[in-house]
Amino acid sequence: MEIKTIWFEGKCVNCAMCAEEAREVFSFHPSTGVQLKIREKFDPHIEQIKSAVLVCPTKRIRCQ
Repeated sequence: MEIKTIWFEGKCVNCAMCAEEAREVFSFHPSTGVQLKIREKFDPHIEQIKSAVLVCPTKRIRCQ
């Protein structure tokens, strides 16, 4: 599976679980919420991204 883009849909509950699962890809700060650290070349991080998608309680992380 190749990931070309990641985006967010819906409301974040600020749990920071995605940043815990994929530290190289997501960052979290209470005042700004979740942000992407990288914008391309996701392939080296596919397993971590999949884990982050699965643990997100609001299922807001999308990728294709």
